[in-house]
Amino acid sequence: MIDVVNDRNLYTRHGQHLNTEGKENMSKKIVSATEHVLSKKVEPITGKWYTDKTSDTLDHQPVQGMIDNNTEVEINSTAIHQMD
Repeated sequence: MIDVVNDRNLYTRHGQHLNTEGKENMSKKIVSATEHVLSKKVEPITGKWYTDKTSDTLDHQPVQGMIDNNTEVEINSTAIHQMD
């Protein structure tokens, strides 16, 4: 965010638009803010990469079709029997 200048001498007679000096002042503020953002050092977000060779706990391994140690097939067949 850039603070807008509120000095009356930097605006036109009716006070709605910046005059030449006001535009110059505002452009310097914009350049300064842009340079500050572009020169900022940012740390990338990193995470551990799991591969098949990496031994890890089961918490990080993908489990497909498992709900409470029952396969989807067992759950679906149980639901079908309950509807009969």
